Amino acid sequence: MTDEFKSCPFCGSADVELRESITDEQITCCHCGARSGLIYLGASDAVNAANRRVLVSAWNTRAAPPARTYAEGVEDAAVDAAISAIGWTDERMIADARKIAAGVWFETYGFGGDCCLTGPQVTSFRSCLDGASAAIRLLSQGEEA
Repeated sequence: MTDEFKSCPFCGSADVELRESITDEQITCCHCGARSGLIYLGASDAVNAANRRVLVSAWNTRAAPPARTYAEGVEDAAVDAAISAIGWTDERMIADARKIAAGVWFETYGFGGDCCLTGPQVTSFRSCLDGASAAIRLLSQGEEA
């Protein structure tokens, strides 16, 4: 029966099963423990089967990713351009730069924190980000950068 379940929406594991007890059933990820809602048994076999189909359908339903706005696309392009201009390839530096660009670094971690970037690197990144943002805005308006 596991072949009818999509992988876990939280951890991605395909190790998902329908767990049954005397009174109820629920879908459970055997890797991370995520669970669906319960269906209670005891009605007729036809009602139990219909409830099970609803349970499986709910487990297999995934929300559509939120639509990205044009502005979000421009921001991402500017961040990518700034990272590329600086030449960073270290994944941790890139991750920290994205947090800084999103404005969440200092709100989440404060000064110091666990940031692998030095003050001059942050300043350099912000400068490149400002330049890349301005260039992309001009290009999107049909002007030369």
